[in-house]
Amino acid sequence: MVDSVAAEMTSEGSAAGQVNGRGKHIANGEAVASSHVDSSGELDRRLAAVERLVKVHDRTIKRALDLAASYLNEPRGKSTGVSPEGEP
Repeated sequence: MVDSVAAEMTSEGSAAGQVNGRGKHIANGEAVASSHVDSSGELDRRLAAVERLVKVHDRTIKRALDLAASYLNEPRGKSTGVSPEGEP
């Protein structure tokens, strides 16, 4: 189960980039840092890309929290034979 979640998270994160004018794949942060916004169309495109990433991150965080809650709610360990009041 952990491996499938890790693979899912990796595949979701791998889309966080674009191909620049020279055909080189660059991360979205690098694209913003290395160039300025030329037009409102470019701004709209970049904003849409950021919104998609935020949505993916929201789903990933929700999935991680659900898994953590599921793990923490599972009964674990051997019974020690001690009652909650401390009596055997």
